[in-house]
Amino acid sequence: MVVSASGCGATGKRAVKPDQPAVQTLPAIKLPAPRLDRPAPLMQALKDRRSERDYSDKKLSMEQLGDILWAANGVNRSDGRRTSPSAMNKQGVDIYAVTADGAFLYDAAKHALVQIATGDLRKEMGNQDFVAVAPMNLAYVVDTDVIGVDGAATAVGCMVQNVGLYCATEGLGNVVRGWFDPAKVSKALLLKPNQTAVLCQTVGYPKEPAAPVPPSKP
Repeated sequence: MVVSASGCGATGKRAVKPDQPAVQTLPAIKLPAPRLDRPAPLMQALKDRRSERDYSDKKLSMEQLGDILWAANGVNRSDGRRTSPSAMNKQGVDIYAVTADGAFLYDAAKHALVQIATGDLRKEMGNQDFVAVAPMNLAYVVDTDVIGVDGAATAVGCMVQNVGLYCATEGLGNVVRGWFDPAKVSKALLLKPNQTAVLCQTVGYPKEPAAPVPPSKP
């Protein structure tokens, strides 16, 4: 997946590197509409859903990225409510997508990405080696001014499962991770004191197994 802000007209926020001042103002990147007409048998998706820890570096398409984020917590009703439940509709969880191109905040209302940091920050999203190889890591961030961490647990759990089921229908792997350094994630995503990353989720194509080596002839 190559994310580019060129040609987009929506207003965005300044993109900055973690240890540097703001470098420029970037527009929001409009995502393709979710592909709602694609067949995806629920029972088959449940059968195929699993955790993957060995990834190819193959990039995701913009269509896949739009589908993934919409599945996680996109708007699915005319009143603005989402694909995942939220207690009293507080919507206190933000989703950040971290790719080789930078870190992006998902704007569900506009179905768009707002770039908040430049550069490849994937390795900051977890302690396992595959985190820096897979094309995308999602970070689920709670705004504690809106809802407590415990109160957001159900919403985040539903979001990660929505993503997992989508991945099962698309031939993608995913794994939900609690093993990350909160300070590194907070710094990479430029989080405020009232924001706390509670889970991360790696998404990408499973790595193809190596071809067997034919036996040598005697």
